[in-house]
Amino acid sequence: VVTAGVLFALRGGDGRYGLFDLLRGRPLPKSGPNTHKAEPFTLPERPVLSPEEIPGFAKLSAESALITARVIPAVVSIAAARTVRDPTGGAATRRRLGAGFIVTPQGHVMTANHVVYGVEAVVVRLADDRLLPVELVGVSPRTDIAVLKIITPEKSETFPALSFIEDSETVRQGEFAFSFGNPYGLRGSSDFGIISAKERRFSDGSADLFQTSTRMLPGHSGGPLVNVSGQVIGINTAIYREDQRAPLWSAVGMAIVANDARDVLLAILKRGKPIYGHLGVHVEIPAVYSHLRAFNDSLKYPVQVNSVEPGSAAEKAGLRTGDVVTEFAGEPVNNFREFKRLVRQRVAGEEVSLAVRRNGEEMLLKAVMAELDPQAMFARMEGWTEEKAATFIRRSLGADVTNLSAAHKKRLGLPAAAGGVVVSDVLPRTPAHGRLRKGDIIQICNGVPFQNARQLAKLLEERPDSNVDLLVVRPSNGARSNLLIEIQAVDLDGEEEEEPATAPVPA
Repeated sequence: VVTAGVLFALRGGDGRYGLFDLLRGRPLPKSGPNTHKAEPFTLPERPVLSPEEIPGFAKLSAESALITARVIPAVVSIAAARTVRDPTGGAATRRRLGAGFIVTPQGHVMTANHVVYGVEAVVVRLADDRLLPVELVGVSPRTDIAVLKIITPEKSETFPALSFIEDSETVRQGEFAFSFGNPYGLRGSSDFGIISAKERRFSDGSADLFQTSTRMLPGHSGGPLVNVSGQVIGINTAIYREDQRAPLWSAVGMAIVANDARDVLLAILKRGKPIYGHLGVHVEIPAVYSHLRAFNDSLKYPVQVNSVEPGSAAEKAGLRTGDVVTEFAGEPVNNFREFKRLVRQRVAGEEVSLAVRRNGEEMLLKAVMAELDPQAMFARMEGWTEEKAATFIRRSLGADVTNLSAAHKKRLGLPAAAGGVVVSDVLPRTPAHGRLRKGDIIQICNGVPFQNARQLAKLLEERPDSNVDLLVVRPSNGARSNLLIEIQAVDLDGEEEEEPATAPVPA
C-alpha cells in the first residue's frame, strides 16, 4: 500500500503531473477557460454552535455591542497641531492625536491635558464625521485634565453626553470596563477589559489612578473608561511600561478616576480653574519610625510636622512643629503619600479636622483649607539666586539646567508664554541618569507649572518627601513628545542614592 501511494505521488495523482515531471523540469500545467474543471463543493450553512447553546456568551456579546453603540456617539477624536522649526529655520506642522468625550449637551469636552498642551490649533471629529473647531475652557496640569467647548454655527445645537458614575470609590477591582479612543488615528475604537487595580500612584504628587487591562495605545489619551452602564469611571491618561523600550502591547493602561475628573470639570466650568486646598505644612517621619522608608506604601506610620508656613491654614489651626498627625478629615494617616492624598482631596474653604499627638497628649484641631497658590509660594523666594537654584537642582536631581530661552521656544514651536528649563547635562549615577536626557524641557513639577530654574528649585524644596513628578517635553527628529517622569530626588551631598522608579508615559 505504501509503495503504491509513493508511486501515485511520483507519477501524479491525476495522471498528468508528478514528482518525475518536476525533476525533468517540465512546467506546471496552466489552467484556462478551456482547461479548468469545476470542483464539486458545499458550503456549511449552520454554525458549529447556535445562540441557544451558548445563551450566556450570546447575551454578553450583544450587550457589549449595545454599550459600545450607546457610548460612541459621545466620543470625539482630537487632532492638535503645532509649528516646529528645524536648525535652519524651516517650519513644519506636527500633529498630535488623542481622544475626548462630550460631558454636557452644550458641547463641553473632557480630554487629557497633555493632548492639547502647548499646541496652536485643536479640532475635534464627532461620531457623525463632522470636523469642528473648539475653544479651550480651562486646564488642570496637576491632574492632566483639559476642558474644551465645541464651536458650531448652530448655537442651540445639543450633543449626546456621557454621565459620570456617582462615586468612583464604589468601582471594584475585577469589574468590566470599556475604553474608547483614537489609537494611531483609528477613531472610534473601543476595547474591553477589567479594572486590574485601584489607587495606583507614581509619585506623591500624582493622583490615584485606575489600572486597567483594556488596551491603551498612543491616541487613547483623553478617551473615556466606562462601566457596563456606560457611565464614565475614568479618563485614559497614561501607559505604564517597566522598560520604556518594551513594546506597547506589553504596557499597562492607567486612567484618572472619575471623582477627581468630575471635581476638576465642575471647578473649571464654574470658576475657570480648579482651586485646590492648601494646608501649609511640611512633614517628616517621626523619629520613632525613622527606620522605615517613606516611599514604601506597605509601611504604616503617622507623619510629624517639620515646619508650618506663616499665615497658613495649618498655623491658624494651631499646628506646631513636632506635632504628630494621626488622622486628617476623619481618615487615618498611614504615610507621606496617604497624608498628601488626603490633603489634595480637600478644596479651598473647607473645614477639616486633624487628630494630633503633642508631647504625649491627644488633641483635635480644626483647619479651614486655604487656596493652593503657586505664585504666592514663588513670591517667598528671598535668597534664591540663580547660582543657588542651579546648585540645589543639581544636588536634588543630578542634572544641570538652563532657563528656557525665547529662541528655544521659537525653534520648538512652544508658546511665547511657556516656562520651564532645558536639561544641559545629566550626571552619571544620579536619580536623573537614565530618566532625563540632555535637551529635555521640564515644564511642570509635582503638578505645578513654573517659569525658570529658581521656581523649579523652590518646588523641589517644597516637596514633602523624595518623590518628584516631572512633565518633560522631549524633542526628537523635529517632533516632540510629552513624558511623565518620576524621580526619587535626594541630597547628593549627604544621602544614599536611590534607583529611579519607572513612571507612566502619556497614552
